[in-house]
Amino acid sequence: MKNIVLVLITLITFYSCKAQTIYPLGTPREQITENNFYIKDIENIHDQVVGVWRWESGNSSFEITLQEFEQSPGFEGSTFFKDVIHGKYKYIEDGNIIAEVIEIPNLIQNRPKVYVGYESENTFFIQISDIISEKYKQGTFIINDDGTATISLQDPIGTSGIRTPNDPPPNNLEFQLPTNITLTKEE
Repeated sequence: MKNIVLVLITLITFYSCKAQTIYPLGTPREQITENNFYIKDIENIHDQVVGVWRWESGNSSFEITLQEFEQSPGFEGSTFFKDVIHGKYKYIEDGNIIAEVIEIPNLIQNRPKVYVGYESENTFFIQISDIISEKYKQGTFIINDDGTATISLQDPIGTSGIRTPNDPPPNNLEFQLPTNITLTKEE
């Protein structure tokens, strides 16, 4: 009798466990057929982006720190996961700190101020939230042949200003962070 119960428990456990399918970065969504999957940085592509990047011009600078988080859930209770890059930044203009984010949240639910996603070999999507204006811009983070990186940001597509009754009142501040700069990776 003990053996039958043990076999039944083993079979139930075996059939209730579903294997997680692993896909490499850049896998098109239409090629993912499972609900339980993990988009993994198998080829260590994130390594070229992760680290501290800096732009300087006179007494002004923008420093962005990017960190990889492995197997981050897509949302709370999610059955899909992916390796993601989140970051923090410090912007100094004429020697004065204009904006500084001091923590890098590891979960997308914590609304990271900097998110970087893989697009192609040297091109990444980037979204940066400005903590002063409470606005965000998105664009590209491109690794150049000389080892520098170029960030080009613009307003997100589809931001027509439509508001719902629950939206906080808008502020009239402009986006405060630099939008087109070339950065050098700190060693």
